[in-house]
This record gives sequence, structure tokens and C-alpha cells, in this order.
Amino acid sequence: MAHAGRCRFPLDPRNLLINIPGANIHRFGQPNSVAPVFRDVHWTVSEGENWAVVGSASGEKATLFQTLLGHLRISPPPPTSLFPMLLDGSDPYQKISMVSFGNRARGSGAFYDYSARYGAVREEDRITLRESVFPETIDEIVGELGYRQHEVQRANEEDMHYFEQLVDRMGLTKLLDLPVVALSNGQTRRARVVKAILRKPELLMLDEPLSGLDVQTRPALLSLLYELHSARRPRVILGLRIQDAVPEWVTHLALVDGGRIHTGTKDEIERLVRESGGLSEPSKVYSNVPKASIDHSGEILVDMNNVSVKYGDRTVLKAINWQIKGGERWHLVGANGSGKTTLLSLITGDHPQSYTQSSPLPASPSEPASQRHLRLFSRPRSRIPTPTLHSKIGVVSPELFDAFPRRAGLTVWEAVATGFEGVFSVPRNFVTSSGKPQRSVGGRVGEELTDSERQWRETRIWDVIEHLGPAAWATPGQDQILLVSEEFALRLFASLSVGEQRAVLLMRALVGQPPLIFLDEVWSGMDASMISAARSYLRGESGVRGDGKGMGKNQAVVVITHWENEVPWSAADGVKKFILESGVGKVVQ
Repeated sequence: MAHAGRCRFPLDPRNLLINIPGANIHRFGQPNSVAPVFRDVHWTVSEGENWAVVGSASGEKATLFQTLLGHLRISPPPPTSLFPMLLDGSDPYQKISMVSFGNRARGSGAFYDYSARYGAVREEDRITLRESVFPETIDEIVGELGYRQHEVQRANEEDMHYFEQLVDRMGLTKLLDLPVVALSNGQTRRARVVKAILRKPELLMLDEPLSGLDVQTRPALLSLLYELHSARRPRVILGLRIQDAVPEWVTHLALVDGGRIHTGTKDEIERLVRESGGLSEPSKVYSNVPKASIDHSGEILVDMNNVSVKYGDRTVLKAINWQIKGGERWHLVGANGSGKTTLLSLITGDHPQSYTQSSPLPASPSEPASQRHLRLFSRPRSRIPTPTLHSKIGVVSPELFDAFPRRAGLTVWEAVATGFEGVFSVPRNFVTSSGKPQRSVGGRVGEELTDSERQWRETRIWDVIEHLGPAAWATPGQDQILLVSEEFALRLFASLSVGEQRAVLLMRALVGQPPLIFLDEVWSGMDASMISAARSYLRGESGVRGDGKGMGKNQAVVVITHWENEVPWSAADGVKKFILESGVGKVVQ
């Protein structure tokens, strides 16, 4: 591909926001003789242009943003500055803010208990959104955050007015005094955007800000960002996936494609993508053909009748009635804060109120059923241990992604193996009584797996790694598939890109072939090739590596997403829809 939109005449540096007139980009510590991360980069951003960075892989796009933050070395350095417009004698990096929604929020390598949001029993879990994210808007900070009382400067009257405007436009006003752990993923994302705007940077970079936001919120956020960018308060650069729709007001694109960056007008780059054929077109990434065969004759896995959840006077779920049968495909949809995560937490057993929904089974089949119950796999919730539930339900969600441990030494193989029991660690490789070393395939403490069970688990791990890993993304030759998969299995989970980590957690959810699977924002952070491979596997479409069938005929799948085209199956396949609106649910055929 040729570079699109390369400047053909000198530009006034006073009107340049970003200036890389021709350079290679290296990691710090690596000499110029080492292959650069990005080669021959020509990128200039002028005042009045509206830019988005589009990445074919989450790691590549994030690396370009890291370059702008000064975390990589540009050779040769740009003349005068990388940010000519920000040169006034101060550090330009103090005027730049970056918010990424693809990275893990917690820094520790250990697991943390994300189910605390449902009970909020610990003192730190009572911290409100205002206290956690906007402490400068409080007259006095007490309690858990009291130690910050003298470190946080109270916002002045003008800043308070601006704060109130922003939270109102983002629908956060009524959420400010709720515990952070009680908020949805989309609500916390909106709060992070508002916080970044309140810092009043000259340049605000938002990587995948629309992921996880509901249909009603996305236009409101895009409208706000456009207004801010047009007023230069601040200037905004968006980060998008290749399959994402580009906002109408974006005029220029920087396409990150492997080690190359192609820049130009939106029309030029979109034409470049179409002509190259080297990248997946957004319309094809979420294709739902050919039709998949779905079996709806399975047993009842989830039976909810008049299920409700309340926190004091606040009702989160009201009289939910929902049955999920083996073999069914469901699309769960609802606005941010509608109760989707709470509903799933009842089924997975993570919510304390899952126990209060259940009632004893009738003494005989002739007796009427209870008026209110939650039955999971034909048993009341109170009669099924949580570890058993975790082994019967595969889950991919933003909360799991943030909580999953990134401890030192954890390999992809071991991360996938945790899926059989739905736990967060497995024994390391060990030596059997015969003296033969074997990789760990999970198993409960004190229980020894039979040879046939061990063999089945090893086969399953290889199956998901081959069909959902780099051998499927990059489509290597048949003779390279085994080698690529073996190398990937030994890679450290913490060293993977965001998209690769999310793909591994999808493998983890599917590896044990559980009866019920929840896919919550499953495509977030993945690039087009990862999504295409995963959808083919889930739909059981034939491929070069065997039959490629990922789902058993009795497995049920619930996809949680705001967009119809992100569901691997269509209405023609028999997909059912369950809609949540302000805690009230209904089935739509």
C-alpha cells in the first residue's frame, strides 16, 4: 500500500497539532538497526482536521497512541516538536490526556472479587461515583477517602457549572451518589470520559470510547466530542476498530496495518482498504450466513419466575420471568444500567440475592409451583453449590476480563485450563507416578482425573487454541498450524495484547463445553480476524481444520450486546431476544 494523504508542501508549524514528517518508530533501548515497530511514518495533523486512528489489531492501535504519549522513540525526532502547537516552554505531555477502554483497570497480577459490586458489604465498596471519580466536587471528603481530604482542591464555581453540564449530558447526574461497584460497565466508561474532559487537556485521545455504550448513549457522546473538538476544548482523536462505523464528522484517518501507518482523508483511506483486500470489511466481519442449525429441544437450564432484586428502596430487577433451554440462542439487550449484569450475576450465583429467590420444590409433581423461584439446572439456587455453577456456565464479560489474574508465569494453556472448573488458577505442570511430565488440565483439589478425562481435556484445549488462536487469525499453511498453536500455548498470558487476552478468555469459556454460555461484550478489543474466526467456530462452520464445530447441540448461548449484528446468529437461525428496560424484562420472538 502507498501512503495516502502525505503532505506535498510545507506546513505552517503553528497550525500543526501532530508532526511526524517521516520517521521510524522504535522501542526505547533498541538501536536503529533493529526492525522498527512502525516504518516510514508520515503523519501530520493540522488544526481544523478531525482524526480517528483505526487499527486492524488492538495492540497495534494502542502502540501508536503510546508513541504519542512518549513511550516509544521516534527516529529521527520531529523537527522542533512532535506537538508544534503545544510549544510554549512547558512540557507538552502535561497537556495531553489519554483514556483507553481496552486495558485492565487494576494493576495487580492477582484476582480481585468483582462480585463485591452486588453486595457492597465492605467499606471500600460503598465509595460513590462522586467520591471516587469527582472528589473535587465535594465540600469535604470523609470516610474511606478521608486521607485525600487535603490533597484534592475544591472545584471553583465555573468548574462546578461545567461539571454539572457534562454529567447531565452524559446521563450521570442521578448516579453520582451511588456506589461505583453498583454501576454498569457503560456508566463507568461515561464517567471516565467526563473526568478526562474536566482535566481540560489540549489534546484528548479516546481509544474505543463507544465500546460497551448503549444505542441511546453513543450519539450523545459523539455529539459532545464533536462540539468539544470544534471549539478546541479539547481537540479530540478517536481510536476505532477496523469493523467500527466511523463517525460522520471524522474527516481524516490513520490506519494502523501491521508495521505501516497509512494516513489521509477518510475517503482516501476507505478506498485504500477496499482496493487492498488485505483487511476485513466491517460489513463482512459480522456476517450471519450461512444459516446455522440450532436445536431448541433441550432441557430447561434456567427457570426464573417473578425474580426481583432490590437495594433498600431501589429496585434493580422487577418480576423477571425467563426460561433458557439447552440448545437455544438468546440476545440479551438493554440500556446501560438496565440490570443486565445483575441478571447474569443471579444465574452465575455471584449475587447474594440469588439465594433469596429460591424456594423448595413441590413435594410431588401434582403440587403447584412456587409463585417466585430461581431454578438452575433443575435445582433451586440454594441447593446447587457455587463451584458447580461455575463449572456449568462459561462466561466472557468486561468484569471477568478486569478481574482475571495476570500473575507472573501464567501461560495461555493454563489460563484456558481454568475454564473446566470456572476457577482462576490451576496446578502447574507436574510429574505423574510413572515419571512422565504432563501439562496441567485443571481438576478439583483432592480429585484425580482418569486417563480418559485427562485426554479429553487436552484435546479440548488444543481444539479451542487452534480454532480461536493465531492459527485461525493469520490462516497459516496446514504444516504451520501445529507449530503456531504450540508456541501460542506457551506464551505468558500477561504478555498478550488486549485482543489476544480476550480471545484466550473466550477459549476458557468454551473449553469445558458447559451447558450454558454467557458472552457479554465478547468482541470488545478484538480485531476483525479474531472476530471472524470466533464467529465461524461458534456457528459450527466448516474450515480447513476439521469440522470447526464449536458448540454442542444442547449448549445454550446468551449474547449480551447493544448491536444486532454482533450476535453470531440471526433471527433466521431462531435467535430469541430478551429485553431489559429499567429492570423490567420481556421476551421478544
